[in-house]
Order: sequence, then C-alpha cells, then structure tokens
Amino acid sequence: MMHPSLLENKLTLKLAFPIIVSHLGQILLGITDTVMIGRVGTVELAAIALMNNLIHLFMVLGFGLAIAVSIQVSHAHGKNSLSQGIHTLRHGLILSLLLGVGTWISIQLGSPLLHYLKQPTEVLEIFPDYLVWIAPSLALMMPILVMKSYAEAQNRPWTVFWIQFAGIFLNMILNALFIFGMLGFPEMGLAGAGLATFLARLATLLGMFVYLYFNRDLTDTENRSFSLRAFKILFMLATPITAQMLMEFGAFAVS
Repeated sequence: MMHPSLLENKLTLKLAFPIIVSHLGQILLGITDTVMIGRVGTVELAAIALMNNLIHLFMVLGFGLAIAVSIQVSHAHGKNSLSQGIHTLRHGLILSLLLGVGTWISIQLGSPLLHYLKQPTEVLEIFPDYLVWIAPSLALMMPILVMKSYAEAQNRPWTVFWIQFAGIFLNMILNALFIFGMLGFPEMGLAGAGLATFLARLATLLGMFVYLYFNRDLTDTENRSFSLRAFKILFMLATPITAQMLMEFGAFAVS
C-alpha cells in the first residue's frame, strides 16, 4: 500500500504535469515569435517586444478570472455537482468575453498614447501593424483561459493541453508563412506575426469549444439560468488575484 501522502503527491503531480508543460509551451511560443521576428529586423524585434510587454499586463486580467473559475469549479467537482461547475463555466465565459472585448477596445483607443513611452520613432511607426491583429486576439484568449481552467479543475487537463499545444504549433507554421511569405503567401513581416497569433488563438478557441460542447459541458439543460450572485462571486474572487498579479507583472513591465 502506498502511503496516503505519497499517493496524494502522485495525483497532484499527475494533474500538474500537463498544466506546467502548457505554461512552458506559452513561453516557448513567445521565444519562437521573438526569434522569427528577429530575422526580419531589429526595429520589428523592438516593436514586438514592446507590444508583448504591454499585452501581458492585459492578459493578467484573464489569468485572474481563469483562476477564480478554477476555484469555483474545483469546489463543485469535489461535491460531485457537475451542474454547478457548468453554471460557473457559463458565467465565466460571459465575463471573459466582456473582458476580452473591453480590453481590445481599450488597447485600440489607448494606442495613440504610446508616444508618451518615448520609444524610437521607427518602432512606433510600425507598431500598429502588429497591434491591429494582436489586440483582437486577446478577446479570443480570455475565454480560452476560462475553458482551460474549467477542464483542469475537473481533473481533465490532457485534452485541453493538446488543443492548446496544437494551437502553438499552428502559430509557428503560420508565422513562417505570413512573416517570410513562404509557399506563395505574401511577406507581411510584423503584421504577419500578429495575424498568425490571431488565427492560432481562433483555432484554439474553436477546438476547446467543440471539445466542451460534445462533452455536454455547454449543452447541459439542468441549470441554464444566470444570476448576478454568480457573477459577483467570480468578480470578488478574481479581483484580489488579479491585483496581486498586476503588481508582479507591472513591476517588470514598467522597468
């Protein structure tokens, strides 16, 4: 017989492994984008580095909401209340869509203020080429994080892991096609990197939606109601988590 603490550690590591690798995959994605854009030119490299630095601050908002959803769903899973978990998923998806669209609009409206960062003129001139695609991709990224956290909280991490990993691989292929104009595609440079990320995130979102839909997580008929209380609970959970993460990420971004 395995000692209870060893068994618990084994189960924890079994759940944590695909989540850890998934996060490492996101880091690898950023490194790949940086390396590929670096081959285009140093100005393009500076632009994507600046944009990603700012984008990560907005992505923290999605991380906070995703963690809040994970907490609520894990409680429901522990009580064997599938309906309650799905109820949380639906509310989380609505909040994530509102948050994503709001972030997209905020970035677009705030882009004229970027000159206050006193970056080189040539960097700011090509900045919109990347922004026009990467900003709306955040509206796709937010619900991806929520659906991923929902599945992981129910001890179902592997399918969403492979969907996300496929999205990362797709992004690498699209980068090669759009940045450098391979296989007859137009050579788009920095704009191609943004378009590749947008399409990869769209494919990832569709993949996760199909997975949850055919597992009846999005078609459950027991509890299709919406309540302000459920939204409030998620908001109250996400706020302190997001605030803490913003301080951590913000310190590096501002520096």
